[in-house]
Amino acid sequence: MRLLRTLLPAAAFFVLLGAALAFGFLLGRDHAPVAELPLYTCSMDPEVRRRGPGLCPVCGMELVPASTLAREGKVLPIDPVVVQQMGVRVTRVARARLTRSLRAAAVLRAPEDGQRDVTLRVGGFVETLHAHTLGMQLELDDPLFELYSPELVVAQEELIASRRSGDPELLAAAREKLLRWGLPAALVDELAASDRSRRTVTFRSPVRGVLVRREIVAGAPAPAGTPLLRLADLDRLWLDVNLPEARLPKVPLGTPATATIDAYPGESWSGTVVFRAPQLDEASRTGVVRIALGNQDGRLRPGMFATVRFALLLADDALVVPMEAVLDTGTRRVVWLAHGGGRFEPRDVVAGPTGDDGLTQILDGLAENDAVVVSGQYLIDSESRFLESIRKLSDEGLMAGGSALPAAAAVAIEPAARLALDTTLTAYLALTAAFAADRDDDPAWQALIVAARSLADALPADFEKDAAALRASVAGDATGLAKRRELLVALSSALVAITERARPGPSIGALAVMHCPMVPADWLQLGEQLRNPYYGSEMLECGELKTKVPVAEPKR
Repeated sequence: MRLLRTLLPAAAFFVLLGAALAFGFLLGRDHAPVAELPLYTCSMDPEVRRRGPGLCPVCGMELVPASTLAREGKVLPIDPVVVQQMGVRVTRVARARLTRSLRAAAVLRAPEDGQRDVTLRVGGFVETLHAHTLGMQLELDDPLFELYSPELVVAQEELIASRRSGDPELLAAAREKLLRWGLPAALVDELAASDRSRRTVTFRSPVRGVLVRREIVAGAPAPAGTPLLRLADLDRLWLDVNLPEARLPKVPLGTPATATIDAYPGESWSGTVVFRAPQLDEASRTGVVRIALGNQDGRLRPGMFATVRFALLLADDALVVPMEAVLDTGTRRVVWLAHGGGRFEPRDVVAGPTGDDGLTQILDGLAENDAVVVSGQYLIDSESRFLESIRKLSDEGLMAGGSALPAAAAVAIEPAARLALDTTLTAYLALTAAFAADRDDDPAWQALIVAARSLADALPADFEKDAAALRASVAGDATGLAKRRELLVALSSALVAITERARPGPSIGALAVMHCPMVPADWLQLGEQLRNPYYGSEMLECGELKTKVPVAEPKR
């Protein structure tokens, strides 16, 4: 018992010491700074940034540490593993002959300079018609028709009589009369040597060609001066192409062309441009370009449809890259250069035309043998995303240690304006909390509209610009969560500008200005835990802290 009394104070001392140590440990653990998780981002959508690993809410890819996408000046270094995952392909800028095909529909025509009309200079009647079928092939001197003409009979009698008279002048005059009527000289000499006139005279083909028009039949009168038959030489055809006026200058005389005919698949005919019409068709705003095609075998026929391909020379020695290497943002053309070691650089270029082989001419911005990216440019698939990527991946504008920007200088406002601001902020915070929960709160929306209009009227003169922006943001109304989220962008922008200067009242508390890069837009909220009102549960934690707005100091 005496020993127990001796040890009891010592035991109590050690128990109290242990309790103190445990309390100190717990207290220290509660107040010890918690290590902040590293910042992660998406290699495909670099505007997505969050603390800790996970999946991208946009594309579903696994997030990577943002340090792997750090930017050095204009050069963007990317982790080689990420480069491999993106499937980046690179090629060299080269020089090449740049050509492009121009395709157009065309129709075959009989050449105008190869057509010949058969017209009589003396009237008569067709006794026998030899050229009786359209399309029949006629050789030179083939008989066309036999003509009975009283005038020709009388002229023959005069010719025979003049020959018998022995008067050379009279014979020459009679002979000249028949020649002027279109009879060949050999036929006239044959008639002069005859003892009697012929009842009919045979007219023969003056050229080799195809009968394309016939205006007479056997037994019909054949008046003088009227075309009776038309022959066309189809050994050469015209291929007429109607081109829009913008394309006519690109097809000069002598341009080679290749034609394919629907009737002969797999075959082609070659020719050159021999004519360009000096005028346009006013209705269709097109001009005729003509190609001459050989047709000695007679397989081609006027009226056939064809497809013509012109080989246009765009540049004889051009600096070219694959067309997929050039990103068109609408206002700029961008090519990503590969410097090796996972380092890439965006380069503005001036791009020219693109040829048939998929090569685009580069007029300015690149040099021969530069390495350019031809696959994986989805990192910069639009101008807005490209600019946001550059901002996100650069050190420009970031505070040391990643802290938010300092608050703007405070401006004192009257109590009435203070009450209006706090009322508006109360309705605004209730509405954004509902939007973050994917809930359309109509009473909060209507209360915010009324409060915002009252606030715009209560603000002092030096807030005139901000007040006008606030009035414009609530000028209209909308129903539905999606539409009201769209209107929230402008309303938040105006309210953020006002709150940063006037500061929230003590009843509201300090606010945080958050930024959503996907919209992009800002919003106000209590605390720093991200609750994105623009996307809600879809991307609730998408965003970043932009600045903190402290409570307004009491007016003295």
